[in-house]
Amino acid sequence: MPDVASRRPTPSRRFRHVRRRSLVAPTLVRRIGYDTFIRFADNNANDVTYTGRLLETNVSKKSIAAGRLVDESFGTRAIASDPCQTTFARFFSYFSQVVRGSRIGDNTNVNVVPSLDGKGAKWLALTEMPFVWKFDPESLDTEKLLRFNPELSRMFTMTAHPHASSDGGMYNIGIVPGARSSYAIFKTGVTGSKYASKLVCSLPVNDGLSYYHSFGITDRYFIFVESPLKWSLPKLALWRFHRRSFDDCMYWINDKPSRFRIVDRETNKEIVNVTYEAEPFFSFHHVNAFEDDVNRRLVVDMVCYRNGKIAFNSSFLDELNRGNKEGMRGVFRRFFLPLNATGKTKVESEVLSDFHSLELPRINGCHNGRPYRFAYGLGLSSPSADFLDSVVKLNTETKETRLFAEKGTFASEPVFVRAPDSKSEDDGVILSVLLSGNPDEKKPFLVILDAASFKEIARAEVTCRIPTTFHGNFMSAK
Repeated sequence: MPDVASRRPTPSRRFRHVRRRSLVAPTLVRRIGYDTFIRFADNNANDVTYTGRLLETNVSKKSIAAGRLVDESFGTRAIASDPCQTTFARFFSYFSQVVRGSRIGDNTNVNVVPSLDGKGAKWLALTEMPFVWKFDPESLDTEKLLRFNPELSRMFTMTAHPHASSDGGMYNIGIVPGARSSYAIFKTGVTGSKYASKLVCSLPVNDGLSYYHSFGITDRYFIFVESPLKWSLPKLALWRFHRRSFDDCMYWINDKPSRFRIVDRETNKEIVNVTYEAEPFFSFHHVNAFEDDVNRRLVVDMVCYRNGKIAFNSSFLDELNRGNKEGMRGVFRRFFLPLNATGKTKVESEVLSDFHSLELPRINGCHNGRPYRFAYGLGLSSPSADFLDSVVKLNTETKETRLFAEKGTFASEPVFVRAPDSKSEDDGVILSVLLSGNPDEKKPFLVILDAASFKEIARAEVTCRIPTTFHGNFMSAK
């Protein structure tokens, strides 16, 4: 676990030819909510500094005090409480947590996003649970746990991949459990010290609650995929008492199709005269979606797996050590949804990339929900590679791929930064942190790639160790 007291920025090696204004590119890291900020100096020195600090969430404070992980997380079970406790004592401890409303932890360790309000920029840390922590981007002090409005207070899960709206708010989707559970599309925004949330649309659940990680959006539609990866409600009801992780509470149905659910953003109602069904697949990440007006259809791009449960299980370290790489074999697939269809409709698709794998996809944010050409992500440098070790650029029109990799390193999610005066979709840079398999021999470094040519512009090494990352975002310091 990183040293909590280690907060001082670590200056890194100078480099040249950075053509951008003062930038802040934060990336949230796994474990118990660890914030990593990489900052470019607003002067001609071209200095880069790194700062990291644990988010002081309730989970992190309790775990540090106890010297063990005290709350279940997505794929990790909590370490059992005092072994001297009786079964009855553990049960009443569980019951008291349910009464206090703290059955799930506030470990916001998946993503960080900027949120704008009338007073400037706020940084928010998100997870797949309905918790949002606001933190200070300068000191990395954990400031406040933001809460949802009453109509969404029963929400059980939500994505850590909201979509920004033009008015500074964000759209997201979550599960509201109950006698008639539903998927809730909602809008949030930070106004001063308040975190406002508003329900936009509710979708009824079909054939059991599906797990999901992201969703799609266009100018006129929301796109949600109901996959055959389902929550087991009996296990979920007692997951904390039985010390289960969330992954333990899910199962895969081989013969269930994946269904695309479409919501009209003008009416905020689901389009119900058509049922879009595809072959069973699971996806963590929507890449992008857009409206093809010429052919009267929606185009939805996703990174897909043939079996959601296998994708989860094979990403564990013991499976990777046994050579099981199924969890990294994401297929970049494009789906076509005809807008003039009625009744049950089979969704056609095509593979956009036959590269070894592609995950953690990112695009130029100006093209979110609109036609685009380029996607960036992580991949395998060769079929025999052990882990996601390369940064990949995909041209969705020509299906051409470009690759950046360095032997003995593992890449983090690429972040696209648009040039202030950009003339084309890929006019900008790609930022990615690369970690060494042997940090004693090779220091971690931030690499800056020209997004068009995909050639290295510069790099900045740091002298300390950096944990591996999940998702992050960029925002100009100005």
